[in-house]
Amino acid sequence: MSATRTPGPLVDYAVDRVNLNSIVGKRYQMDLFKNMICDKFQVINNSVDPQTAQQLEKLLAGKQTDVVILNDGSTAKLVILNTPDKGPRIHQMDVRAELILGKTYLGHTFTEQDKQYLHKYGDMGRTAQLIDPNGGQPLKALIGVDQETKRLRLLNIDTFRMPDEILGKKLTPIQKLMLLEGKALRLDNMDYKGTKFSAYTRLSAAKSGFKYNKIQTQQNNLPLASLPSQVQSVSSPAPQPSNQKLTPASQSKESSSSTRHSNVTANTQTDTGDKPKPDVKKSKVKLRR
Repeated sequence: MSATRTPGPLVDYAVDRVNLNSIVGKRYQMDLFKNMICDKFQVINNSVDPQTAQQLEKLLAGKQTDVVILNDGSTAKLVILNTPDKGPRIHQMDVRAELILGKTYLGHTFTEQDKQYLHKYGDMGRTAQLIDPNGGQPLKALIGVDQETKRLRLLNIDTFRMPDEILGKKLTPIQKLMLLEGKALRLDNMDYKGTKFSAYTRLSAAKSGFKYNKIQTQQNNLPLASLPSQVQSVSSPAPQPSNQKLTPASQSKESSSSTRHSNVTANTQTDTGDKPKPDVKKSKVKLRR
């Protein structure tokens, strides 16, 4: 007598799956990449699981995906690149065990300090003049390390839009220029969801945005001399007014010093495009006989 076999549950692959045609990209259309997506992901009945659908939305928006597992078992990040000959293509960046740096990268020759900063901090700390591999045009960019794939990433400075403020902290023109050069600035009293904090802030190619090294307490605030050379601060203490009364002789010295200081200030303001205002009031010294 044969045992009665209980039928297992029917597997409906359409449950909790997303149809490829319903995934709409903000920059690219699904039809252009459907064949390439089917080669890289498990597509059943023209549908994928929700996690894959989220990554495809990022991909079609022109962004990098997170690390994903592909059909061949490899792990990688995907991004769409515009190639001169074949048009937009899905570029695969396989995950590496460690960062590998050659002598040059897209026309830039690495210095020993460049390599040290990339290995230690994940950012080179300065801009580089590169050659675009797709069009052959020169570009100015920051170079960083994707910590998940251990591959180099670029942030094009020529096309990056620097905001007027970061987390409620307004930026001066000098601060914007320093950030675009890859330097780090100490910004105090930034506001994140109602919480005030201070941090050394830099523009990071690895994150395609800003990176914050948060300062927890005043005791943890390291002096600038102990930080890497690319970490700088534009803030300086304001000069305090003196309460000392000036004699005619000391007034003459003070006036001479003030004149030299005014010349330096005028030169600095002229370089930035601001015209110095003439000093209308002149100090008069009465001499007693």
